[in-house]
Amino acid sequence: MNRNFLIEQCRRLEIIHKEESKEANQENYSDCKWLLVHNEGHQYLIDKFKKFLEDTDCTDRKVARKWLKKNIKKSDDIIKDLDEKYNEFANDEVMSETNERTYSFNDGIWCIGLTLIEVINKERYISKLK
Repeated sequence: MNRNFLIEQCRRLEIIHKEESKEANQENYSDCKWLLVHNEGHQYLIDKFKKFLEDTDCTDRKVARKWLKKNIKKSDDIIKDLDEKYNEFANDEVMSETNERTYSFNDGIWCIGLTLIEVINKERYISKLK
């Protein structure tokens, strides 16, 4: 596994999510507020992953996957706690703004973590942007 390849894939993902957030800001903000926070979660994990790659000079797929899975697990636990708190949303409870932000942020971490694992496993490739 090439560290520079992964860093480049992260850079491409960053650009995609920044453009997506920019489009959401131009549209009706109140409808897309969750997406902006979700993308903040993407950016948070991408930054952390790039720092991990640079600090450890990691070239082992297993180590990188394990690191990502650990971060996914943390976010998944937070999401599960919120699901339980709101009774799996069976009663259509309205989430507090803080909990909604926490949920969306951790969902973004979970989401991009899985995407990065797919990149490491060579199941996904982020093409050059035009």
